[in-house]
Amino acid sequence: MRKLVQRGWIGIAVIGLVIVVGASMMVFPSTRASLADFLTMFGLAAVGVITVVAGLRAIAEHQGATQTSAQIQNANTSTIGASATVGQSAVGSNIAQTNIGTQTNITTQIIQASARQYDARFSLPRVPDHFTGRADEIETLVNALTRGQGSDVTIASITGVSGLGGIGKSALAAVVATLVADKFPDARMWLDLRGTDKNYTTPTDAMRQIIFAFDVDMGAALKDASDAQIAQTYRSILHDQRALIVLDNARDNAQVRPLLQANAAFLVTSRATLTEGGLQPLRLGVMKQEEAAEYLVALCGRLKTSPLPPLLKGEGNVVTELCEVCGFLPLALKIAGSYLAARPNVRAENYVAQLTQRRLELLREGSEAEANVEATFLQTYDQLTRASFVDFENSPLLVGGGVMRQDADVAQQSVVLAHQGVRYAMHDLLREFGASRLTDDERRTAAKQHAEFFVNVARAADELYLKGNENIIAGLKLFDQELPHIRAGQAWAAANMERDEDAARLCNDYPDAAAYVAQLRLSVRERIRWLEQAATAARKLENRQSEGNHLGNLGVAYAALGEVRKAIGFYEQALVIDREIGDRRGEGSDLGNLGNAYADLGEVRKAIGFYEQHLAIAREIGDRRGEGNALGNLGLAYAALGEVRKAIGFYEQALVIDREIGDRRGEGSDLGNLGLAYAALGEVRKAIGFYEQALVI
Repeated sequence: MRKLVQRGWIGIAVIGLVIVVGASMMVFPSTRASLADFLTMFGLAAVGVITVVAGLRAIAEHQGATQTSAQIQNANTSTIGASATVGQSAVGSNIAQTNIGTQTNITTQIIQASARQYDARFSLPRVPDHFTGRADEIETLVNALTRGQGSDVTIASITGVSGLGGIGKSALAAVVATLVADKFPDARMWLDLRGTDKNYTTPTDAMRQIIFAFDVDMGAALKDASDAQIAQTYRSILHDQRALIVLDNARDNAQVRPLLQANAAFLVTSRATLTEGGLQPLRLGVMKQEEAAEYLVALCGRLKTSPLPPLLKGEGNVVTELCEVCGFLPLALKIAGSYLAARPNVRAENYVAQLTQRRLELLREGSEAEANVEATFLQTYDQLTRASFVDFENSPLLVGGGVMRQDADVAQQSVVLAHQGVRYAMHDLLREFGASRLTDDERRTAAKQHAEFFVNVARAADELYLKGNENIIAGLKLFDQELPHIRAGQAWAAANMERDEDAARLCNDYPDAAAYVAQLRLSVRERIRWLEQAATAARKLENRQSEGNHLGNLGVAYAALGEVRKAIGFYEQALVIDREIGDRRGEGSDLGNLGNAYADLGEVRKAIGFYEQHLAIAREIGDRRGEGNALGNLGLAYAALGEVRKAIGFYEQALVIDREIGDRRGEGSDLGNLGLAYAALGEVRKAIGFYEQALVI
């Protein structure tokens, strides 16, 4: 059974991260071999992969019988009298050991390792293989980005023609950003604004991502903040940074306008022509004929000597004809060339003839540009075996926003952008194409397995956070990176719990999986929504323990909003259930949270009674984290009553425990509270010593 502890003293500011993700979700492949096959056939593979997707189904199969739920049960910052402003919040206990299978444990370790590998401040994608041409555009953009450094903000914009996709905007941006990278030592960030998706990234969400890239431990201060407060923090954090930020796939002027109001260099890509003040727009056209031909031959060397099909005799050569049928669009050329390179048994002249016919059919239905790209998608897709294209349809890359994956044997990069060799993102046109191939049943299965995988990612982040010390930051980073997927998985589970028992189980699991990290990253209102949905799911599943957990955590959330009487009602409901089912750990959490609630109401003696009951239970069951919380809160209560020496005794006991279990945040709280206590006694020098130790943490 998992229990949450949130502790901190006033003066430590933390910021939360919220990212919007699209509604489309895909299944993760069950084997590395099939994923490698589909990626290679479609020209999508990438090198340097170290993280996880394989093993999802093994995890999902193991979960049902062994998974346990968690109760957050942390209390809001105490406000008992003058001393209570130190804010040692209370209640909770350690994560209990859960056995969700060897495969899950291995996968969790890989997921957690990835959090240490990826640094969002330096997230430029690798320059695409065989990048060709665009010399004039590169020179223009490099000059624009490096002009006036150290003074005004430098902005450049790359825009496609009439919203045209597949023309190479992102690839060009990756090249330009890499060329100027040494001019921006503090950050070279890549941010996908998802401008072509219905659920595109809002300016505020983008600002949160950038803020967290620079300071992942800024926690609670902004998770419920207004857009104006977030914008102010965003501008402040970039003020003295020499940073390059690539805003890829922007939607419109309204999306980028707030982001450009900061002291940084920006490179913006968009299908739309952006005209926001300060932007230096560059309209990107199709490739020149000679550059397109060079690109194709670089992708597939045998094209240089391929003969022409009979119908095309006298019109040039295979390379020329393939360039023309692809409309000189880099994306279409990439797919065609990569496909032929991966399939040496496919005759290039036959492929050209088939692609030409496919393009003519599509021209009757849409624009020339759309026909050029979709023809290459369809022609390649039709050549795949059923096993391979099922894996394509189920690729996590189709979700968007970037994913981690484990497939180190694949050795070719194509239209997937690789970020630090750890995270990968598929071109939005290809993602849309893959999603359109799904049947309703496949879509439901895909969504379910996506949700199952990312509840485990959330759990891995939480467990990493609870290991303490340097793992706290790593756990928060992992949660930040995968929050779009975590949020999408939870939303699907909540929407489908009434008609799907697996969805109900997942809806019940999500708040518990992210118990600790969600406190620092999700707004109170969002946590309430998750918990209300989870409580409904628990009742549907007739899971009394989970229901009690969710009710207690709803109390925590309402207490954070200042609705203390409402919080007490939820704590009392949770206490009834935990006593009914014999959950001593849950009972201790409920009692501690009731203590915090009554302390908030000024009923300190009543609060002490609840804290003492919590302390007794924590010691009885060996819950060291819960014991530390109870001791800290007893210290606050006695300090509020003016019994400072007694309070110091409790703080010192709490400090011993927090150091023992590696809870650096709790240790900082204890040191800060000891500083305040000694200051209240007039021992200012001693107080300063504790403050300095707390400041280091």
